[in-house]
Amino acid sequence: MAIHLEKFELHKEAMHETLIAVDELINYSKTAHTTGWNNDDEGCLGYPAAILLFSFVNAFGNLFYGEVIDGVKVDCDKKTFGIIKLKYFNNSDIDSKVLEAFYESYRSKLVHNLTLPAGYYLKIGKDNSEWYSLANSDKGEPIINTLFLFPFLTCCKNAFLKLQTEHKEKFTQSIKIIDISYKDNSSILSNDNISMDSSGTTHYQNPLKFKR
Repeated sequence: MAIHLEKFELHKEAMHETLIAVDELINYSKTAHTTGWNNDDEGCLGYPAAILLFSFVNAFGNLFYGEVIDGVKVDCDKKTFGIIKLKYFNNSDIDSKVLEAFYESYRSKLVHNLTLPAGYYLKIGKDNSEWYSLANSDKGEPIINTLFLFPFLTCCKNAFLKLQTEHKEKFTQSIKIIDISYKDNSSILSNDNISMDSSGTTHYQNPLKFKR
């Protein structure tokens, strides 16, 4: 948490903070912290961990906002979530319909209602294993019925590292982040106040301070 003159640095730091926070939540043990929990409660703080991971994925996808990926224009939350199919997350073989159902059953239900439908589960999992398992729905369609938090976190960490080493320019060229940051300051977005150098980095003549 800090004051940033460049909104892109804030966005990058927030994504990094989110991954660290998820790590803490997954490593939390209810059996080691008995205060406030029932005697039969086990596990980690899985629900907030999953919500933060979904937030990270959407934020990651927003760096590609407006681009066309696999023939689909990234222009809404559900489509930014589709970033999971890119090489960053090593899930190019995941079916789009399965991913869409995952978005609705896990991401939306947890974020908006703090609950999961019957037959859907969160588990801690182990590193270097799949972050999800498939099952057949009542209609015989494949669905993700278990989300493994630790492998999903590892996947997000690796994606963040790849982005910073292979396409770090995304942090300075995201039209979505520009739109959010300067939403009420449209005058700052005039050509006189914005320039871009040969590396593709955007510079602002009148930078704002961003404080959280």
